[in-house]
Amino acid sequence: MSYAELAQHAARIEQLAVQESLKQKGWADLGNGEIRAPSDLTALGAQQIVQITQQEFADTAEMFMPFLHMPDPAALENICQVMRKAKFSLSRSPQGSTDPVTKEQVHANPVMNLMDEVPVTLAPWHGFAAEEFKTRFLQPWPAVATNQFNLVATLAGALRAEQALWEECRKNVDDIAHKAINALEVMEECGTKTQVCLLTVASSVFAVAAALATAGTGAAVALTVAGATAQALGGVPREDDPKVEFDGQSPQDILRQVQAALTTLAEVVNRKEGEIAEAMRSSAASLAANRSLFVSPRPVLADQSAAGVTTQNGLGEAP
Repeated sequence: MSYAELAQHAARIEQLAVQESLKQKGWADLGNGEIRAPSDLTALGAQQIVQITQQEFADTAEMFMPFLHMPDPAALENICQVMRKAKFSLSRSPQGSTDPVTKEQVHANPVMNLMDEVPVTLAPWHGFAAEEFKTRFLQPWPAVATNQFNLVATLAGALRAEQALWEECRKNVDDIAHKAINALEVMEECGTKTQVCLLTVASSVFAVAAALATAGTGAAVALTVAGATAQALGGVPREDDPKVEFDGQSPQDILRQVQAALTTLAEVVNRKEGEIAEAMRSSAASLAANRSLFVSPRPVLADQSAAGVTTQNGLGEAP
């Protein structure tokens, strides 16, 4: 079975529910999915019972309707790769940068490390513009660059969390359908095992607060990061997977359990989506409140006229 066949699974569950209900009303199982009405019923009477039973379970397949058109996790892969490249572009220091979400090390971009040569190159430069540039750009630059890397990593983590969420949701709803079919098919067997599903979507993503270094103040700005649990390296809180079981003694009992399982799955997915969304809202608020820690200020020199470039407030002077 696969998620792509979920509509067929749902139809099969409805078909089996009708068949099993008729068996409990005395229909004989001829094998290969065929059943025969009791001999004491007229053809018309049997037809009426079949119609009533079909109406009883007519809405069964519709339980799965909300899950038929979920987002495709594969559709996020291209943008995830773009974010991976963006992290590399912003990674600096000889050792590279540590992703605050996955804790993995991202190799340093040699171009970023060329900035380390700038203070030496500009050492002879003096004057107002020189001092302002060194104070407002060179000194804060390592922290600003690091914060930009962490911001991109936070967004990349949320994308991976979203991808993992829908991957697990697709697997879980397919597993529910599979186990429901198994439960209906073996209902008449004695000593059959309970069909159990673990809703792994519950532990597929996480969201935690992370403190990031700020430019030269020693303080910290908090970003709430979300990510895929399977991709995180240690220390990530893991939620227990809810368990749903199918052990009903009638088709009606099993379908009530299926509906409860689907409702639980939807509740968990909505809660996890809320965690990812809240992480993004929280991080966006931190960015808005601390913009100067992520974006260098506009150089005063950029607004100088041609006549002012060579003045003390412009380029300044070399000795």
